[in-house]
Amino acid sequence: MANDGNNPHSSALALDEMFSDAVLEQNVLSALAIGGPEEFFRRGLPGEAFAAKRKEYDELRAAFESGYSIPAHQPPPPDFDLDQGVAELLELAKKREAAEIAASLLRSLASRGVEEAVELARKRLAAVSEFGVENAAVCSSALDLAAKAEAELIRRRLFMRSTGRPSPHPTFGPNLPSFTVMFDGLQPGIWVLGGEPGLGKTFLALFLVHRYLVAEDDTCALWVDALETRPSWLIALKLACIHAKTSPWPVERAKVDENEMRRLFAAFRDAPLSRRFAVFQAGAESTMSDIRAAARRLMSSVRCGRCMIVIDYVQKLAHFAAGGDLPDTRQKAIKVVADASTLVDGAANGPVLLISSLSKDAYRRNVKDGNVADFKEAGEVEYTADTGIILRWAKDERNGNPGSAVKALDAWVVKNRWGPGGVVKLFSNRNTAEYTETDPGFPALALAASSRAAAAGGADSGADAKSMEFWMQ
Repeated sequence: MANDGNNPHSSALALDEMFSDAVLEQNVLSALAIGGPEEFFRRGLPGEAFAAKRKEYDELRAAFESGYSIPAHQPPPPDFDLDQGVAELLELAKKREAAEIAASLLRSLASRGVEEAVELARKRLAAVSEFGVENAAVCSSALDLAAKAEAELIRRRLFMRSTGRPSPHPTFGPNLPSFTVMFDGLQPGIWVLGGEPGLGKTFLALFLVHRYLVAEDDTCALWVDALETRPSWLIALKLACIHAKTSPWPVERAKVDENEMRRLFAAFRDAPLSRRFAVFQAGAESTMSDIRAAARRLMSSVRCGRCMIVIDYVQKLAHFAAGGDLPDTRQKAIKVVADASTLVDGAANGPVLLISSLSKDAYRRNVKDGNVADFKEAGEVEYTADTGIILRWAKDERNGNPGSAVKALDAWVVKNRWGPGGVVKLFSNRNTAEYTETDPGFPALALAASSRAAAAGGADSGADAKSMEFWMQ
């Protein structure tokens, strides 16, 4: 058959012939057969590594998995190096995949725009470098795992002794001591934060990011912003205000003197943590691989070993490429939550915080408690997440009062793999841009300049009639 560039079958055959070596494949198979099941499964070679001898590979694997005896194999040449042979085989497989992606790019140009086609090809090529050993075949003995546990726990104990800290992980700070006790600090894992609109999920997440950055120098944070209608600079503004302990709301409305604004942002630029925070603007074609790559680039550029990743928010990202081509939104959201777990070990080495909306049923019931089933379209939270926190309005006269700087919330810990559940009372003080477990009283909503004075001493220093007059302008 002539090689017709428009015939995918003929193109695949041509690539197999161009980037394959039947003799090399046979030598590798013979060495694996002689080495037996232990050698075969230790190598964990994927079937895609074999272009000419795939049938023979499948037969050998089936025999080893079933415990059947296999026919004697002709040994490879005496000078054959199995390690080198496996490396060459994987390199050929990578070249085949890369060539197929290039051919697919040419075909897709007929139906897609240039930028879209190139972007899809780029994402597929990024995964080629990871082609290799199957992860499913990796097992560890109890003795090996016990040795690792001993070394890690002793390391944590010595760290706590040397620092005097109650946890080997970045703590929640003096404002949120109950969270530090319940979760043993901001440790690596999947955290899910839910609540109805207007409760301050995004701001609480930014407050935790700030704490993670100031707690230790070896930390950075990546904010995945899936809210396409919100400019990214708003995230940096709010983090700058949290750092300055000043209210972001007057600043973002340009109600603050420009010199005050310049001082605010100059102080933030001078803070070391500003260089360890980045925003990834997610779009329709964004995948979990893109987020993983962005986290690794950030960690490399600032030379940090741990990265906190915040996805704002799960349901919106599920509508993007990260949700795959699954048929309904619920399955897409489940996929995003499940895939987020791959960001923890080996990628971020830190907490991955997923901001989630709540299910319609939670609103219909007008509930005042929290339940793991209340997370909207994200049933995977129950199985994948290490921690699930749902924010609810507390019964408090300050809630709903437009002149109050304080919002009172109940944080329902509906899942906690590291400790107990329960309810933590939180107070959001908009004057000082912080969350605390200590009731700040009844300060009136103040101007940004007044809140700076409040942070320095008097919490009520800006509580005057001008506050409400300002907000009514």
